[in-house]
Amino acid sequence: MLFFPMWMSPLLVEAQKPDGSDSYGQMTEQLLPHGLLGLVIVGFFSHTMAMCASDANAIAAVFTRDCAPVVWRPRRAPA
Repeated sequence: MLFFPMWMSPLLVEAQKPDGSDSYGQMTEQLLPHGLLGLVIVGFFSHTMAMCASDANAIAAVFTRDCAPVVWRPRRAPA
């Protein structure tokens, strides 16, 4: 089910770019109603924000565990 759009895009739309990278966008515009098109765009945005939050959490964890004890002397003492 996950690969269905990738396999069907050459059959359903004619790509404008030689590498076919615009076929997903064309399929979305042609096959989805406008309300669902908005939900797809909102889904892209929300997943991008969740990925950024996850990256920020990982960076904070690395800083707290690895960098803070080197930079900040009171953090070196075991709790």
